[in-house]
Amino acid sequence: VGVVRDTKYGSLGEEWLPVVFLPLAQNHETGTMLYVRASVAPSSLISGIRREIQALEPNLPVPNIQTMTETIGTSLYAARMGAWLLGVFGLLALLLAAVGIYGVLAFSISRRTREMGIRLALGADARDVFLLVVRDGMLLVGAGIVVGLGGGFAGARSLASFLYGVSTSDVSTF
Repeated sequence: VGVVRDTKYGSLGEEWLPVVFLPLAQNHETGTMLYVRASVAPSSLISGIRREIQALEPNLPVPNIQTMTETIGTSLYAARMGAWLLGVFGLLALLLAAVGIYGVLAFSISRRTREMGIRLALGADARDVFLLVVRDGMLLVGAGIVVGLGGGFAGARSLASFLYGVSTSDVSTF
């Protein structure tokens, strides 16, 4: 009988559970798994393990031998795909926001072209006119940041299933 520390048996998202491994002679079940600890690259042992299992029981099918890295990678596929899609959609949203800010600023500047010309004609520095445009742009960006952070905090609970070991209210991660 092998007693091990608490472990996650089904998926990485589940709670830690106490586990007891029993010898096959004491608890015969279908779907038995064999875990092999190795000090060399695990993938180099796969053919030898398959050969030894076939030597013990020639009629036993050995359909799937995986390294632990492959098994963990498979269990994290949905989370990784979700994170990748969220990243792609986030970049798309960033691109759309940049195009939107550019469009609003271009429209605002085109409406104020005469005003800027009059300011320059009355002696204003080009730097002052530039700061006027930048101030208007930063007001838009600031409003967007406030609205975006508020929406992000409101929607963070729906993303909790994608996070492992991180809270949705963790400020540095957010």
